[in-house]
Amino acid sequence: MKLRILVAAYPEGHRRLRAVLVGHDLVFAETLFEAEAALAAAPFDLAAIGTRFDESRMFDLIRHIRADEKTSGIAIVCFRGILFRRASDKVLVEGLSLGCEALGAVFHDFISYPDDEAGNKAIREIFESHAASPR
Repeated sequence: MKLRILVAAYPEGHRRLRAVLVGHDLVFAETLFEAEAALAAAPFDLAAIGTRFDESRMFDLIRHIRADEKTSGIAIVCFRGILFRRASDKVLVEGLSLGCEALGAVFHDFISYPDDEAGNKAIREIFESHAASPR
């Protein structure tokens, strides 16, 4: 099933996200303003939000999505590690996960997923599984 996905992520990660989510209708937003405008213009099945989105405004976008009656039911997957490969920081990852959960989203750390066919397929399956069971 083809999904309409809002991708709110650091621009340098767009190439990999296109490979991960190939076949889906992707709308990229680099700022909170662009994401809000896209959400107002048409419905989405999923919002994929990177931790570095618009100077780390991931939580602001989650709040915006959940506050609007038209978008509150969209599945939201927040993530880090699509592009940048830093050592995992357990406390940071736990904090991001708890913050996302409190706001009605899920968080995935993709640092250990290689940028290859198998890694991209595994990430794709995570995104699609959340879209299949929206909030």
